[in-house]
Amino acid sequence: MPAAGFMTNIPYHIATAGKVKLDVLNLRGEVVTTLLDHQLQPGEYKAEFYTTRYPAGTYLCRLDVNGTVDSRKIVVIK
Repeated sequence: MPAAGFMTNIPYHIATAGKVKLDVLNLRGEVVTTLLDHQLQPGEYKAEFYTTRYPAGTYLCRLDVNGTVDSRKIVVIK
């Protein structure tokens, strides 16, 4: 279990079964953490992102499902 601190849920939807990877990147495009790297079935999911060890700022969540990529911006405020 991660250390106590700030946590946010990142919801996502998978339309087709397959390999799913969810990364959090800084604005330089560097992966700061991988939240998920699994085979998943279609459905609604959420990933927990514990922000305690990351500085305040803007990050990108990159969801790759079978090679199709979607990105969303998240802001960590402390």
